[in-house]
Amino acid sequence: MDYVSIKRISEHYATRYVDLDTIEKAIKSINKGKAEDVFGISIENVLYAGQQFKLFLHKLINRMFQDRVLPDIIKTGLLSPVFKNKGDKNDAKYYRGITVLPILLKIIEFILRIDLRSGSLKLQSILQKGFTANTSPLNAAIILEEVYREYMDKNYLSI
Repeated sequence: MDYVSIKRISEHYATRYVDLDTIEKAIKSINKGKAEDVFGISIENVLYAGQQFKLFLHKLINRMFQDRVLPDIIKTGLLSPVFKNKGDKNDAKYYRGITVLPILLKIIEFILRIDLRSGSLKLQSILQKGFTANTSPLNAAIILEEVYREYMDKNYLSI
């Protein structure tokens, strides 16, 4: 999705109330067994923190959505170099950076992704097949191939 589309969606984005069930789905959707964030928090910490913590998280996220503010402190990440498994291990160009984002930001990202998907589908061309749920570019390719074969069989096209 391009910048203009995202901007258009965000201008019409209504602040909404996020229910506790959505927050729990977001927590469960994050991959387990991954690195801790810059604050030393892993998804397992949040998963097993208990209901009182989830209620606090629920209030915090709704307040951030209501105020339309994302605190700078959760916009920080932990950058780690990862070797690409080719080339000289002593040469920086054979490494790529991986940024571990704060867990809270990942939860918010999950919630926003739900809203952005529904908004972007309304703006998306019906011909868009790639990067769209329940579709594939292969669907379009099969139709195109069938049309091509039909034209070739009827000698409408000659190559």
